[in-house]
Amino acid sequence: LYSLKKMSAHSDDDDDDHSQDDQDYDTDQQVVEDPNNQQQNAFVTDDADVELSNQQQTGEYEEIEPIEAQPPNEIDADEQERQQSGTPAFRTLEDLFKEGTLTGTQMALLKSKYMELQNALTLSRQAEGRLRQEEHTYLAQIEKQKRILEEGESFPDKITTEVQQRRKDLLKYSNDLACTNERLFDLEYKIKALEEDKRALEKEKARIPNQHDIDEKVKNLRKECDELKRQIAQKKSEITDQNLLLGDKRKKYTTTTKQFDELTHSIENLEAEYLQSKLKPAELLKQTDSLSLQRDQTEQEIEEMDARVKEQERSTRQLQEDVEKLKALTSKEMRLNDQDNQENEKLNEEIRNVLNLIAFEEAKLAKGQIDERQSNEAVKSTIQMGKQIHEQHSKIQKQKERKLRELKRSETRLRHAKDELSSANMTIEKLQLKRAAIPTDDTDINSHQIDLKDDIDNLAKTHEKQEKEIIVKQSMLITAQKEHEEVLLKQSDYRRDAVSMAHFASVVSNEREQKCREKMKAKNRLQAVQEDLQRKRAEIHEHDKRIADLDVKLKEFAVMYDIIKNERNKCVNSIQINSQKSNEMKEKLKLLQNEIEILRTKLSILEKDLQKKNLLVLASVVERDREKHKVEKQRAYLRELNVQDQQQTLENRNYNNLIAFAEKELVRLRKDYDTAVLDRNERSVQLVERYNEEVVFQEKVNVQDAKLKNAYIELRSRDDEIRLLELQIQEEKREIALLRKKLPVKRALDQELELYRICVS
Repeated sequence: LYSLKKMSAHSDDDDDDHSQDDQDYDTDQQVVEDPNNQQQNAFVTDDADVELSNQQQTGEYEEIEPIEAQPPNEIDADEQERQQSGTPAFRTLEDLFKEGTLTGTQMALLKSKYMELQNALTLSRQAEGRLRQEEHTYLAQIEKQKRILEEGESFPDKITTEVQQRRKDLLKYSNDLACTNERLFDLEYKIKALEEDKRALEKEKARIPNQHDIDEKVKNLRKECDELKRQIAQKKSEITDQNLLLGDKRKKYTTTTKQFDELTHSIENLEAEYLQSKLKPAELLKQTDSLSLQRDQTEQEIEEMDARVKEQERSTRQLQEDVEKLKALTSKEMRLNDQDNQENEKLNEEIRNVLNLIAFEEAKLAKGQIDERQSNEAVKSTIQMGKQIHEQHSKIQKQKERKLRELKRSETRLRHAKDELSSANMTIEKLQLKRAAIPTDDTDINSHQIDLKDDIDNLAKTHEKQEKEIIVKQSMLITAQKEHEEVLLKQSDYRRDAVSMAHFASVVSNEREQKCREKMKAKNRLQAVQEDLQRKRAEIHEHDKRIADLDVKLKEFAVMYDIIKNERNKCVNSIQINSQKSNEMKEKLKLLQNEIEILRTKLSILEKDLQKKNLLVLASVVERDREKHKVEKQRAYLRELNVQDQQQTLENRNYNNLIAFAEKELVRLRKDYDTAVLDRNERSVQLVERYNEEVVFQEKVNVQDAKLKNAYIELRSRDDEIRLLELQIQEEKREIALLRKKLPVKRALDQELELYRICVS
């Protein structure tokens, strides 16, 4: 009994064990106190006592809870992962994964191993608790059976009161000693468990870093966080500035598009006006036709004129001299225009050379900016070339201004000549009128008329030639102005390119400095990462130690399981011993039957004595009936004992069946565990596949980021193109403004030209 109670001390419910021990002690005291009553009432012929004992035994059997096979507790994987995600092991694994020391597959494998160990530990704890419960139930049943057997053994003994008292004291002291031993064993077990907990806590305390190290790490982390916050703020400010610039660019683009639409509309209007101006020569031709008709009429009138031919000849000679002067002036202007064209061609060649140089320098810069000094020198040379071109352009502009002045002078001379021609025409008309009034001979008049017609035709031809030359000169002047404006545009482009090259050189130097700073920062970060890597390796070593400790604990649990299994075998052996004791009880019952037979013989002897003693016949008869009644009670009691023995054998068989069923359940649970392990391996393989898919998706995301960077570069190039278009639009606006300023001058010139034509006609 002491050994069985000692095995029950391994359970966690110590209070239940103590209460059970107290109950056993009380029952033992009752057994010790009851022998007097049993001895006094052993041969009492009362059916009520027998019925009460039977009811008590049946009540005790009903109090025993039957052993049932319970299914294993289902473990929810999601809840288990949620509970385990807060463990320090999982946190350290996630930190290592974030820092890059562990890959996703390694983290998944370590987590799966940790979960397997934890599941095995929980299963072993559950099995241990279940076995302890079974141990408690079996111990309670065995103790009850022992009580029943002790009651059966103490039944036939006829012991004196002193022996009974000694036995009572002995049982009491033995029970007290067993209880004290059990308590001592429990206390020793608790002390060992507390010592192990103390060692584990000391190890964990040794693993925990010092407060100084934690403060240093916190300071470093705060510094890094501050730096990251500053960088994030800078990036945000840059993003906001870029967004503002982009919004401004969009606004400018909308304004430029509107201005461009307005310019296109104004250009269309100008083209329409130009077409109308082209149609004007046709109208002028019609006017010349009408003027030719009028001239024919005047010729008819001139045929009548003969007087004062000499004066007309003088006037015509003067006009011819003026025309020759005008021709000389126009030839000079043509020469000047030729010189301008040659100079413009030279300028265009120089501009082309400069453009080629700039393109060559840009190609050098686009190839990778191999040498910044060469680029700076090239920029300086381009700036100097731009300055030289600007100086040449200023000289050409001065020459052009001088030529324009000469052209204006020639135009004024032409106007004076036209005025003189109109005055001469007026004098001719007056003379013709006077001639018509003077009577002359027909032959002289005809000859004079023919001469006058020839002179007039010659004058008209010369006038038409002069007008054509004037138109050609005007067109040449317009082309020269356009070329001048183109040269100005190119000059502005060269200036802008030179400024951009200088800005580009400054940007290159700034980028080099920034790269050096980034390199220093990267070195510092690399040192910090190396330190973190060493620290993480130390933590991994500590975790390996913890895993080794867990393995040791698992081995201890396996040893405990073996011990419990051995104890179960011992319980089975004790059940077999009880069955042997029941057989011994049967033998004792046989002995009791023999004693009953002896008593019967004694009764027969007594009957003979009673027959001899006639005086005591009635008393002997009464005693005989009483003895018969007692014997019948004993027989009934023996029958009940036989029935109880049979019930115990049946219960033992049931217990054996339950043990076999429990072993089968253990085999089935082992198979379920194997299937769960296979499922876990399949899930780990699936996790590896998902990680590979995640890697593929990450590569795709990197490709998309590269595309976004290229798109951002293209957007910058488009912004540069938009700036160039804005500058071109500004130049076009300026040209349109100049053309609008020249429009009233053109109209005045057209009116003067019409007047001159009218005068000529």
